[in-house]
Amino acid sequence: MASGHNRPCVSEMTPLVSPALVVPHPVNSRFSSAPVVLAFRIMNATARCFSLILISGSAFATGIFAQSPKVDFPQASPTATLKQHIGLTDIEIVYSRPSVKGRVIYGGLVPYNVVWRTGANASTKISFSTPVKLNGNEIPAGKYALYTIPSEQEWTIILSKDIAGNIFNYNATNDLVRFKVTPVQLADRSIETFVIEFNHIRDESAVINLAWDKTVVPIKLELDVASKVIPQIEAAMTSTEKKDAGLYYQSAMFYFNHDLDLKKALSWLDAGLADKPRIAYELLNLKARILAKQGDKVGAIAAAKESTELAIKAEGPSSSFARMNQDLISSLH
Repeated sequence: MASGHNRPCVSEMTPLVSPALVVPHPVNSRFSSAPVVLAFRIMNATARCFSLILISGSAFATGIFAQSPKVDFPQASPTATLKQHIGLTDIEIVYSRPSVKGRVIYGGLVPYNVVWRTGANASTKISFSTPVKLNGNEIPAGKYALYTIPSEQEWTIILSKDIAGNIFNYNATNDLVRFKVTPVQLADRSIETFVIEFNHIRDESAVINLAWDKTVVPIKLELDVASKVIPQIEAAMTSTEKKDAGLYYQSAMFYFNHDLDLKKALSWLDAGLADKPRIAYELLNLKARILAKQGDKVGAIAAAKESTELAIKAEGPSSSFARMNQDLISSLH
């Protein structure tokens, strides 16, 4: 036995491992001297010890890394992604939507005069593909965290450059901009689930509403469209390539809606009408509106009547263009 040495981790007599792992004693070997036998016995003990470590380690690892059964629970405040194309700009807002559930919201669940994540869970993120203005403040294209500070009389809107942070490590030094807005109180209804939405969408503007419970917080959004579109229109109109009636119509409509050169707009409509296109009644309706805007009532009425005649032939008596023309004529009498 190995009584004169450090004892192995388990007794040589304890059969804790498979016999295949035990080195046989070379009893009948011609090398069966006492030192050699002792060496082989130590080797047997070492092998058993190593095997026990492997088994114990495996059991330990199984206990630590075993995974609990997975259950897909619903979110208390579901994540929402809002995407909107306005003018020439793509806007995306990612936020979570908590519900009232009978609680007092502002001044209760959401304290007054404290920075709020504008939703739940992670801070709300908003991105713009082009530069924009929010309540007159210049905002470069990019992605930002949207925080707010609610109060009864006014809210502070905050855009933070730190999109990796959250409400718990919010730092005002990362603010891109702060500005004040006035909340609107709903007298006749309540919004159960927090929502961010776009409203009053035009080519160059919209309103972003933050709405929950009985409070709506409007943020005015402005976009620069004209400076990008006008050069494209001018280049297209001066091009020698053949143009379809739709291009003439859209170009004239853009100039009409943005109070630009109406003489140019009329010339484009006349060019589009020259080939008697299928949508001639649409071009004539726009021509009537432009002439009315210029104060030419006689010309406007004549164009509207011609538009009505063609619209009824193309769409039937219930044509929306027939109704729009009649409304225009009535307004000019």
